[in-house]
Amino acid sequence: MRTGVVGEVRKVVSIVFVDLVGFTRMAESLDIEDVRALLVPYHELARHELERHGGLVEKFIGDAVVAIFGAPIAHEDDAERAVRAALAIRGAVTGVKSRDGLDLHVRIGITTGEALVDLGVRIGVGEPTVVGDVVNTAARLQTAASTDGILVNDATQRLTADSIVYRPPGFVTTRAE
Repeated sequence: MRTGVVGEVRKVVSIVFVDLVGFTRMAESLDIEDVRALLVPYHELARHELERHGGLVEKFIGDAVVAIFGAPIAHEDDAERAVRAALAIRGAVTGVKSRDGLDLHVRIGITTGEALVDLGVRIGVGEPTVVGDVVNTAARLQTAASTDGILVNDATQRLTADSIVYRPPGFVTTRAE
C-alpha cells in the first residue's frame, strides 16, 4: 500500500522553465553586485508575467525560473496561460540590454502532464511544490530550445493548438540520463 503526505494530490499541471542564454559566461565576467543588478529586474519581470497569466513561481535558481500553472488553482486553459506567459517573458526580455550593454535572451521549455502537487507547501522556503517527470522534461526542453525559442511538449501543443500558432522546431531529441 502506498502512503502519501496529507495535502499531496495528483494533478495535471503545466510547467514553465525559463533560463537566460549565456548567463554563466556573462556572470563570470561581472562583479557579484552586477550579477544581482541584472537578475533582480529579470526575476521581477518573469514573476510579473507568470503571475499575471495565473501561474505560480515555484523557484528562482540563479537565472532559471520555474513556474506552475494548474496548482494550487486549476483553470481550463492553464496550458494556454503558460504559453502566453512564456511569450510575454520572451517579448519583454529579448533585446533588452543589461546596464553593461549585454543583450539578454532566453530559452523556454513548457510541459503539461501529471505531477504530484503538495498543496500544503510553504512557498518561498524551498519546499518543492510539484514533483514529476513533467518538471524534468520542461528543463530538458528549455535546454534544447534555440535562443529566444520556446519548446513545448505534445500535450501542451495539443491543448493549445486552437489558440496558439506553432511552427516545427526541427529535430529535437533529449538524452536519457
